[in-house]
Amino acid sequence: MKLPGVAIVAAAIAILAVVSPARAGAVLDRVKQQGILHCAATERPGYAAIEGETPTGRAADLCRAVAEAVLGHDGRFALRLLDLDDDFDRVRRGDLDVVFLEPRLVTEHGLAAALTPVAEAYRDSFAVMVPQTIAPQTTASQAAHPLDLASLAGHTICFMIGDPVWPLLETGLKSRGIAFRPFGFSEEVEMKDAYNVGRCSAMAGVASTLDELKADGGVNHLQSRLIDDRLGADPVVAMTPTNDPAWASLVRPIIAAAGPSRGP
Repeated sequence: MKLPGVAIVAAAIAILAVVSPARAGAVLDRVKQQGILHCAATERPGYAAIEGETPTGRAADLCRAVAEAVLGHDGRFALRLLDLDDDFDRVRRGDLDVVFLEPRLVTEHGLAAALTPVAEAYRDSFAVMVPQTIAPQTTASQAAHPLDLASLAGHTICFMIGDPVWPLLETGLKSRGIAFRPFGFSEEVEMKDAYNVGRCSAMAGVASTLDELKADGGVNHLQSRLIDDRLGADPVVAMTPTNDPAWASLVRPIIAAAGPSRGP
């Protein structure tokens, strides 16, 4: 179930009429004392972004819903984008009230002891993007069917060095007997330019990021599409500080009522 921002807030307020805020502890006390809910998320197109000084996307809608549920209709919230080590240190200390984070980053930054997962908020995926007009085909018969990963055999696939998509490419494609030529980049703009001029037949990465990149076809005005066959899931989970289980119990039904939105 997908709900727009206003409906998410309305659902949150209705839920809170049943789940009493009195059951929550230190975090709720802090939120009410400060008069503002502090949320954080990793930047992701269509899900979490800051435009000017205004938080946008699904993470902002969910943060607003929790804020209005516990602070009233004019409840304030702030959404921080997690990027620097200091940002993750704040998560580790329990300074943030609701965090929207990928489980793989929880492991990478050693945050498992600091966070309690409450509900999945967004479901993205790792995907491969190919040119729509010159999509690689291995046989003539494939032209009549939706493009799949098997058709990339023998082709060059661009990816960012250090991106978690790389082990998925290695295991996912090689386990299916699909031999491809990897082409790693350290700069996203260089990868995008190489793809747009045909130096690689495909580009791999997070689906929401690829969906944003495909809007820029470069000097050749290249049109692209994401292959339906995905390499794996990349969910985002709403989490709260582990030192307040009651706060997690209060936030959980608010996030769960909205249901996870899905990426491209």
